[in-house]
Order: sequence, then C-alpha cells, then structure tokens
Amino acid sequence: MFHFKSLLPSEIQLVVSNLDQVSGSNNDSMTCLGFDSTDRLDHRFRLRKVLESPVLGPQAKQGEAMHLVAEFDFTSIPEINAYLVVYLSPKYRNYQPKERGWNLLTLAQSPQSSGGWIDLEPKLALDPDLHTKMTDFQKDPAKVLFHGAKPGEALNIAAFHANGISYSEARVRDPHFSHLLESARNWFVLFAFREKELLDQETSRILYVCMTEDDFSNKAFGKCQLVFV
Repeated sequence: MFHFKSLLPSEIQLVVSNLDQVSGSNNDSMTCLGFDSTDRLDHRFRLRKVLESPVLGPQAKQGEAMHLVAEFDFTSIPEINAYLVVYLSPKYRNYQPKERGWNLLTLAQSPQSSGGWIDLEPKLALDPDLHTKMTDFQKDPAKVLFHGAKPGEALNIAAFHANGISYSEARVRDPHFSHLLESARNWFVLFAFREKELLDQETSRILYVCMTEDDFSNKAFGKCQLVFV
C-alpha cells in the first residue's frame, strides 16, 4: 500500500524502520511526516499558504464561510495526481474538538487560488525523548522537521472524535473505550504542521491531519480528522 512515509529520503526511512522496531505498536512513540521548505530542485511537494485576502469556500457548520488556508500540489504523486485543498473555518477555535463541519479536505484537479508556492521537502516529526536511539540521528538536525510532535496522541484523539466521543485521559484509562484505542492503530498522520506556521497563530500547538489507511487508499480525504495537540 502506498504510504506517505515512503516519500521520506531513504536514510530517514531507515531510521523510521528502526524506530518502529523499537516502539512496536505503541502509539505513544510513533513518528509522523512533516514538511519543511526547501530550495532543492527535486522536491516532491508544494504548498500554497492562503492567509491574506482569503478565498471563501464551503459553508461551515455554524453558517460561516470557510477559508481556503492551504493547497498542496500532489500532482507529482501518481497515486493522487491532484491538489489537496484545505478549508478551515475562521472560527475554528470556537468549535468543540470532536465536532465536524469546521474543516474540509478535498481533491481538486486545478489550483483554487493564485499566489506563490512554497517548495516542500518531507521530513520526520517526532518527540526524540520517546526514542532512546535518536542520538545519532539528531547529529543531523536538518533531517528532523521539529521536536515535540505527538502523533500517537493525535491518532488516539482522532479515533475518539471519529466516533463522536470527546477525548480525555480518564476515558483513555476506561476499559469501555479500549476498542477506540485499538482502532487508532488503523490511523496514520497524513502530515503535521505547527499552528503558527500554517495559520500564523502564536501558539505551540501542532495540527495533525489524521486518516485511516482505507480512506487514504480510496482517496477519501473528506474523512480526515484534524487534531490540534
């Protein structure tokens, strides 16, 4: 199955493989894919951030028009061959985390806005404190997008929210919800961005776009769960 991790440089794929062997199926120590700007000629992705003079999109759940906040050029990926368009309500902070209808991800065959593109390079995002074998890898920090990422927690939250259930530490420990934690293993982080970099918000939160392997195979991006951690 085509997976975003396969787009990482080979030397990072090796590290991911080693980390997976160490962490096993423990979501708390997972890695995820992030992006960094690049001037390399062989880049695979492009991002168009749309923050000024926002393009209005579909209506959000509370009636406001969502804004086009980003476009990803995935036309270089044969399995997708389209633009991934991200809409977000300007009032997204007013929604409960488990609510739907404050964001929309969809594929488009052509760009939905005008403006400059930012060339992107896929890199690893992780919390090195959870990985005991990160010492050698950290000698080349250019390979790591950012530290402090918590993809495992994001996937657990996404599994809860997909079932309309608010996530909490108490529910994580409740055996009645163990099936949701187990289902989180069918999810992965499509990509992760710091909120302040994607949305110009002065916070330390990270936005994770999570989806199931089946939905990814079917290109059902509308079923993604956006999670801030």
